[in-house]
Amino acid sequence: MNEHLIISLLLLLSLAWALGAVFARFGMPSVLAGLLAGFILGPPGLNLVAPSPSLGFLAELAGLHLIIGAFLAGQFVRKEIMDETVYERIRERFAGLSFGFLLPIFFATLAFHVRLSLDLHLLIFTGVVVLTAMSGKFVGGTMGARLAGFERRQAMVIGLGMNGWGAVELVIIGVVIKLSGELVGQGKISEPLLTESQVSALVLMVFITTLVSPILLCWALRRTPV
Repeated sequence: MNEHLIISLLLLLSLAWALGAVFARFGMPSVLAGLLAGFILGPPGLNLVAPSPSLGFLAELAGLHLIIGAFLAGQFVRKEIMDETVYERIRERFAGLSFGFLLPIFFATLAFHVRLSLDLHLLIFTGVVVLTAMSGKFVGGTMGARLAGFERRQAMVIGLGMNGWGAVELVIIGVVIKLSGELVGQGKISEPLLTESQVSALVLMVFITTLVSPILLCWALRRTPV
């Protein structure tokens, strides 16, 4: 592990942990801390930390193609089907490694792919993607809650809460970026599966929807009877 990688890791993790503490105080999801750290320190911002194969390898350990296997494995690490003491020990060990180390790096390295600009077409495209994502999650979550028997206002709160689930979208974006690079390298495709503008819009969509979700939830809960 070279000196540049160590410094990059320390910078990313320090800023991600600091931002995570701030976001947690205001009830914001931890995914925002990793993304914002990548925005600030990576190519979109100060460019103090550049993408590298080593960082990419560490990011891949956090998810990418392994997400499905990790999800299935997680179904067996539950209080309902194992001793509670064993469950707590497993949860404590994996939570510290995942949330404290691997996930901040994964989210930060995805933010490296964002290219911020005032290009009108990019701004319009990003706005359309954000509005489509928020309305789609809201409508789908609200309709599903209504079908499950919730009152109208309660169903709307659930619909708003669905906008906070951005981590899976980031993993899918990461999978597509990695697969695209492999296919281009093998000569099977001539252009990436996602353009730079599309990746930027998708990552910004996750950041905006995840940031707005707790704010909208607090507003809605104050007006919804329990």
